[in-house]
Amino acid sequence: MKTEFSEAQMVIEFCKILEKKKKNFAVEVPFFSRSIDLVIDEKNWVFEIIEFKLKDWKKAIKQLRECVISWQPLYVCLPIEKYNENIINELNKLNIWLYLFDFTNKEIYKKTDSKNEYNCNLWLIKLKEWIKYSQNDRIYDKLLSVKL
Repeated sequence: MKTEFSEAQMVIEFCKILEKKKKNFAVEVPFFSRSIDLVIDEKNWVFEIIEFKLKDWKKAIKQLRECVISWQPLYVCLPIEKYNENIINELNKLNIWLYLFDFTNKEIYKKTDSKNEYNCNLWLIKLKEWIKYSQNDRIYDKLLSVKL
């Protein structure tokens, strides 16, 4: 099945669902020399770090591995039609978890849930600053205004 939407559209639709759930989040959060697609602040110093990919989920793993030094949980978000057991098995080995996005029904499915509670307070404090930067710079609003 051919994917009929872009990665940016998937991020936007995912964020719209988060908005409805009154979740605190930021997109394109700066992290050293790169940015993280989406960070959800789940309170109590717990953040979900998510990289979105339409097909190249192994690239998402590489990007997430750059974040693993500082916090967990880490997630890859893929279109639901890309799901297969091999992907989830590979991600589980690496302590990376999976969101599936159903673009047709505008729903999110969490296939695995992180049990890893490793946190580094210094990095979490820095992440809070980066989230605030992303929100203050209104990066999500800028993403919404892009013609797709």
